[in-house]
Amino acid sequence: MRKFIIFVFAFIIVLLVADECRSQSVYFDGNDYASEVLGAVFRASDDKGTIIIIGKWETLNDGVLWSVGQSNSSSNWALIASLDVGGSDYIYFVIDEPTTYGVRGSTILQTDTWYHIIVMSSGSSWKIYINGNLETLTVTAGANNGRWFNDLDAGLNVFDFGVLHRSTLSGYLTGYIDEMAVFSDTLTTAQVATYYNGGCQYDLTGQANLVFYARCNEGTGTTITDAVGGLVLDFQAAAADPSWNLTQYFPVSAAGYEKRFKRFDDYKKYKR
Repeated sequence: MRKFIIFVFAFIIVLLVADECRSQSVYFDGNDYASEVLGAVFRASDDKGTIIIIGKWETLNDGVLWSVGQSNSSSNWALIASLDVGGSDYIYFVIDEPTTYGVRGSTILQTDTWYHIIVMSSGSSWKIYINGNLETLTVTAGANNGRWFNDLDAGLNVFDFGVLHRSTLSGYLTGYIDEMAVFSDTLTTAQVATYYNGGCQYDLTGQANLVFYARCNEGTGTTITDAVGGLVLDFQAAAADPSWNLTQYFPVSAAGYEKRFKRFDDYKKYKR
């Protein structure tokens, strides 16, 4: 019996570790980024939607996780980044079209900590979730009015990880991006919980209204591929390109593990 118990626990650990080790991330060193040149505004007809991005900052300093922009203009852009307010950093979403509107969250961000970030627009207001929890938002510019891709100017022409790409580059990220997804509609609270609890192992392929999905698990080469819409982000750098990291990735949440153990327990009851 003792050997059986040891075997069962070893089997569970192997399953969980195997699940954990199927992912990886892209590391940005503060001098590089990944970029796709667009032929038109990304999702130009979408007046609402959801962005999920999983990231970790080594250095906060207003580092940008994701942005869309116009490479020959200082206006017409949107981004998700950290924002320093009085020495504390918060998640920040802003859109400039060219009037600027923005909000920040309420969670104080820490370095070397993974965050599962959801920015959602109903078309009239934004919500932000961090690690499955709804944030209290503070307006940083204009109003919380839910502006989205269809509000951006036709001149928008770049889609980037790790930098804000305008006529000049700024907000370089020092840290990691695990994956990013874009939906053309809002998510339910149940979806928010499911996607967060599943960590980076939860495969969003086939989910309703999914229009962009980069898992950042290529592990080799110099491009990040969108599995849904066909965008290809090329590594860009003055010196060394972004690099693949096989040991840094967003883990399954405690609630996600609890569900896995429950499924295993259900299996044992079935076998009896």
